[in-house]
Amino acid sequence: MKNILVGIFLLGSVTLFAQDNRDDHERNNQVPDNVQHSFQRDNPNAQNPRWENKNGQWHSAYRDKDNRDVDAYYDGNGQRIDTHSHYDENELPDRVRIVAHKRYHSNYKTYRIDRPNSQVLFQIRLDDGRNFYYDEHGKKRHYEDRH
Repeated sequence: MKNILVGIFLLGSVTLFAQDNRDDHERNNQVPDNVQHSFQRDNPNAQNPRWENKNGQWHSAYRDKDNRDVDAYYDGNGQRIDTHSHYDENELPDRVRIVAHKRYHSNYKTYRIDRPNSQVLFQIRLDDGRNFYYDEHGKKRHYEDRH
């Protein structure tokens, strides 16, 4: 009888613990209203964004109206940090495309990075994980990835 009571107690404890963890997880991934409003203002055509909170930043992954994969990053106050849009090599500005092809051949992925109050950058991500950044004129630029 004692073993049965101990078993019931343990089962109940595990069930309560699992429920608490699930609730904490749901609370941590609930997007604050100010972040949600900023995102909707910036991306009115985005559908079914997937959200994640990491290191105090909100990350949304979605597809844009041109069917590109996009990652948007916001701080806890709802201020957009930047947006990374996957670009096909042919969508790059001519000078960026020429530099990328000459220097890196074809083993890379390309992204457009939009930041508030800053120039647009184009990211070249090599298969080995290295990243290089260029402005629209094909000039190499420094970029601090804050994610």
